Amino acid sequence: MTVAICQSYCLSNGFNFAGVEDGNECWCSNSIQNGASAASSSDCSTQCQGNANEKCGGGWRINIYQYIPPNGPRWSSVGCYVDANNRALPNYAESSSSMTTEVCQSFCGNAGYSYAGTEDGNECWCANSIQNGATQASSADCSTPCVGNSGGAYPGSKDFIAQLMNWL
Repeated sequence: MTVAICQSYCLSNGFNFAGVEDGNECWCSNSIQNGASAASSSDCSTQCQGNANEKCGGGWRINIYQYIPPNGPRWSSVGCYVDANNRALPNYAESSSSMTTEVCQSFCGNAGYSYAGTEDGNECWCANSIQNGATQASSADCSTPCVGNSGGAYPGSKDFIAQLMNWL
C-alpha cells in the first residue's frame, strides 16, 4: 500500500476521501463519519508497506486525504424534492434575507456538507444525503425566486436540492 495507490483507487471508485491505516489498509468515503476526531500526527506514523518513506496511519489511526479538483468543488442539481416536517436535509439550516442558491451552497459546503437545498426563497438546508424518504417533485414546484436573487428561480414550497460534486 502507498498513499498514491489508495488515493487513485478511491478516486476511480467515485470517492473524494482516501484514508490509509495500519500500514496496509485503504479506506474510501465521501465524508468523514462516525464522530471521527483528529489524532496526534505521532499516532499516524506507521510506514506504508509499499513505500517506507510514507506514513500510512497506525493501529486504529488513519491518515485522511481529500481530493479537490483543480477548478475547485462544483455543485450539480439533483432536482426538486418534496420536503416535510422531518426534512429532506435535516442537519443544518440557515435563513437569510439575502439568500441565493450560491449563498446556500457556500454555507453548506463550508460547514462540511455535500448537499444544499433552498426552500421558500430564504431558507437553506444542509446534509450529507437526502433523507427521511424524500421524493422527487416536478421542477415547477421549485419556482419561487430566492430573495437575494429575484431574477433567479429556485426554491418553492418544496426543496430544490443541489449536490456538491467535489470529486469530479
